[in-house]
Order: sequence, then structure tokens, then C-alpha cells
Amino acid sequence: MELTDDGRDLARALEDGFTRIAAGVEALTNADAQRPLNVGCTPTFASAWLMPRLGSFQMEHPGIDMIVTPSPVLTDPSPGGIDVAIRYGSGGWAGLECERLIDSSLVVIGAPSLFKGTAPSEPRDLIDYPWLEELGTTESSAWLTQHGLAHAKVLSRTHVPGNLMLDGARNGQGVAVSTRIAVAEDLAAERLIAVFEDRLDAGYNLVTRPGVQRAPLKAFLRWIRREAVKT
Repeated sequence: MELTDDGRDLARALEDGFTRIAAGVEALTNADAQRPLNVGCTPTFASAWLMPRLGSFQMEHPGIDMIVTPSPVLTDPSPGGIDVAIRYGSGGWAGLECERLIDSSLVVIGAPSLFKGTAPSEPRDLIDYPWLEELGTTESSAWLTQHGLAHAKVLSRTHVPGNLMLDGARNGQGVAVSTRIAVAEDLAAERLIAVFEDRLDAGYNLVTRPGVQRAPLKAFLRWIRREAVKT
């Protein structure tokens, strides 16, 4: 058997097409390999836990460029976008791989100077204080609702970025809802007091897309798991 003239013309056209496809795939693969590792998390987690530890990852892997994308909005990992999201909650996000990183309850905090030696004894006492809330979240509202205070009017409410929320709480500007892991050092140093604690079953989770992971992501996941064990 041998090709006809039309068959040879078609074979040359197909060979050219497959060569272009192969070149395109190779270019995309190389581009993805060189793309910075993108880690999504909340501003509070970034400033309180991730950034103080990130230097050790950079020392271990000096060839890996990174982007830390702090946002209070849940962002799904996606091709060419976020490689891993660090989310607070109980897990179970549909269509994504989820692995518990650190257990951490939710705490209502305030500075000793705010409470003036008399810490609130029940949730209703907190409506007499100013509240600080991280921009883009509803954690304080959700906490008040959970404790039967959905329609209660607090003294005032100020919305600020997560790291500024904690700065304000340390300075006695109001009460705030945070994860215990984010304020662990402040609680130990008594800069802040945890007056109530909830969600004992929750924590921070590593959230990734199913499928093959690129090398920089694998390296980051190995590193952050070790850091979580130390915590």
C-alpha cells in the first residue's frame, strides 16, 4: 500500500499541524514552569503567620519566585492563577483537594486597656464596646448572630484590612474576631485577652486543584507542612 498524491498532501498538512501543536504545548509548559508560585490567603494569616516564616522557604528554595495574594475573599486555585489557597474553615470545598494544615479556634479578643480590668462575662456585654472587622468579611456579624445578637446595635463598627484590625485591637480601639493562631503571641504576652472562644473543630486548610502539581508547589507544600508541625 502507498499514499496517493492527495494522501501525501494531507500527510504534509497534518505533520505541519502536529508540529505547531507540539511547539505550542512546549511553550506553555515552559511558561508555567517559570511562573511564580502564587499563594492565596487572608491578610491576617499572611501577616501573623506566613510572612514571619517565609524567609526559611526562600533560603531553602532560592530559585522559586513567589507571589503572596492576600484577600479576605475565597479564591479558587486555577490554572495560571492561585496555586494553593490557605483557607480557614472546616473543609469540604467541592471540586478541590483540601488538607488540614493547622487547627485553630475562633476567638473574640480585646486589649486589657479596653476592658479596664472587667472582661465581658457573656456575649451581650460586647455590644457596649466598639468593634473592629476585617474588610471583606462578616465574621463579627456572624459571631453576634450565632449568639442571638443579630439585631443588636454595637457601640460602633470600623472596617479595616486584617493586619490593621489586629493593630487596632492591640491599641485598645475595639474588640475583634480572629483565629487563635493569628493572635497566639499577643495572647501569650497578654497584649490581648480572649474573652470568648468558638469553632473548636475549625482550622486553616491547604486547598489545591486535583491533578498533577508543578515542582514549586510541591516544594512549598512540603515546607509549610513542616512549619505547621512546629507550630
